Amino acid sequence: MPSMPDARRLAFAPVLGVLALGVAGGLAAGPARAQAIYSGALDGASVNPPNSSTGTGATEVTVDEDQFVVDLSFSGLTGATTLSHIHCCATPPTNVGVAVTYFGFPAGVTSGVYATTLDLASAATYFASFVTANGGTAAGAKAALLNGIATGRAYTCVHTTTFGGGESRSYFAFESFADGFESADTLDWSASMP
Repeated sequence: MPSMPDARRLAFAPVLGVLALGVAGGLAAGPARAQAIYSGALDGASVNPPNSSTGTGATEVTVDEDQFVVDLSFSGLTGATTLSHIHCCATPPTNVGVAVTYFGFPAGVTSGVYATTLDLASAATYFASFVTANGGTAAGAKAALLNGIATGRAYTCVHTTTFGGGESRSYFAFESFADGFESADTLDWSASMP
């Protein structure tokens, strides 16, 4: 028969085991993940030079560590869509080169929706010249893109057959943080992302 201290240890073993698994699971999960949401309204007045398009739309991106979730809608364009992408990094209304292409963007339409999730840790996500201009690595491109978005120096552009240089543009503006990440300093946030 076990002694009294041994009996107590045996009685609490299942409880201790559950606690140990809970602590280990919590450590493996890590801290709550930070999500920052940026959005903007698509219109012809934001293009440089501005155009007379009556097309409208909205773009929203959610940055969650290496995931970049894009939701874009547009309607009333005067020409059929050809492509769309993110340009970065220049002070508005300056035109600047492409940073990220929206692969699979609907072509040949005047209205539609687009949603995708991009991997910011992959060099394939970025235009090759953007990677080269930012240290030649995906990490450098990611840092530049997030900084450009956080400082209002990046935009989505929808190109059409009527306006090859861009019919509709949307600059990104900070909207909110999600998942318990509470700070209003978006620039510090972008610099802290791995």
